[in-house]
Amino acid sequence: MRRLKVIIVIALLLNVPTLRAEERATYSGAEKENAAVMIARRHATISAGMPGRIVRSDHREGVHFSRGEVLVAFDCREQQALLRQAEADVTIHTLNHQRVTREFQLESSGQHDVDIAAAQLEKSRAQVAVQQARVARCNVTAPFSGRVAERMAQPFEQLSIGDPVMRILGDEAPEVEILVPSRTLPLIRLKQPFTLHLESTGKHYSGRLLRISTNVEPVSQRITVFGILESSPVELQPGMSGHVIFD
Repeated sequence: MRRLKVIIVIALLLNVPTLRAEERATYSGAEKENAAVMIARRHATISAGMPGRIVRSDHREGVHFSRGEVLVAFDCREQQALLRQAEADVTIHTLNHQRVTREFQLESSGQHDVDIAAAQLEKSRAQVAVQQARVARCNVTAPFSGRVAERMAQPFEQLSIGDPVMRILGDEAPEVEILVPSRTLPLIRLKQPFTLHLESTGKHYSGRLLRISTNVEPVSQRITVFGILESSPVELQPGMSGHVIFD
């Protein structure tokens, strides 16, 4: 009986390397086809920075824009009026500060009056800065060059702060997002070459591994890695899917 147990233990130990080798062979074969999708390097959802009505939004889906270009303009008449009012207050407090300062030099007023006039002037200048910031929110400018992926609000609509206006994508060459089994991480490396097959085009593209995520999905036990293609044909668009085979 004891001899039989020893034989079983030895047999199990001998099978361990064989199982690990089979795992490596599986990854180098069919399981090496990893799901992949093209993603934009830069993307953003543009939101309203102020409550108000859209008066201009000329960029539709697919339209290209440059960095700094106005994407959406809001009705800004109230904010501009408040800015002019704040600037007028600065003029008033500047004149008052000059008057109090002259009186102090003539010993007709005290240092306390000068300090109060100076504080009022500084407060009015700060209010101008606040109103300038509010006026700046009237125009939503592009943070980078790209294209409009989706327009979520239309001209003449009334929005609240934080309401989404449009989703934009950068015009750089897209990256490849790849899902790989976490247990295969020791078998892949940065700059490792791969071949991407896209279902949308039916073509193959060469690329290399760019970076590896540190977060493993607990249910599927897969991890996301990112790659870049050696060339960027114009037909490639974010959202195209396929599979990747590592060389």
